[in-house]
Amino acid sequence: MNSQNVLTVTNFEEAKEIYRHKDFKQALYDAGEVVMEGVLVNLHGDEHRARRRLENRLFRRETLVHYERDLFPQVISETLEPFVQSGRAELVTLSHQLMMNLAALNAGVDRPLKTKEETANLYNFMMKFIEGATLAHTTRDPAEVTSEIEQAKSEFDTQFLAPSIARRQKLIAESKDGGSENLPKDILTELLKNEDSLHLPQFI
Repeated sequence: MNSQNVLTVTNFEEAKEIYRHKDFKQALYDAGEVVMEGVLVNLHGDEHRARRRLENRLFRRETLVHYERDLFPQVISETLEPFVQSGRAELVTLSHQLMMNLAALNAGVDRPLKTKEETANLYNFMMKFIEGATLAHTTRDPAEVTSEIEQAKSEFDTQFLAPSIARRQKLIAESKDGGSENLPKDILTELLKNEDSLHLPQFI
């Protein structure tokens, strides 16, 4: 790196100014572009601000209360049920699956079967995508990992993302005739509602 591009931060006030600067961009996930390309945390400038304003709609008080009171209890119950039936749970696995299923609900990834097997399948995808996001730290051949992740992305799109998109696109089309109350309150729905202005990639 050219020394002219290096900025040394020496105190808290400088660090605070850096974090507040709208023109700085983090580079933590640059090596994981196979997964992180186009993700909010990797967007920059106006594109980042537009996407953040859009997704912030889901973090209003009334929406968070709806999730906490109406949606989360069912997901928690569904995730716990297989462990309750077996009479035992490995806490790390349980907590990971629970957080993943709650995150999937917020993201807009449908889990139509809501079974132990479906959760395990989604969990395997998640772990593979985490491997892609942290590709800069892999001890394996990056090309081999990238190939595996591309395959996993294709399978994930077929099994989870494409059906989730199709269901929401149908609901969005129906909402134009007065059915907006039936729209899911999740990130995928907000992105699809605004895909023309966001210039999203076409998944299906």
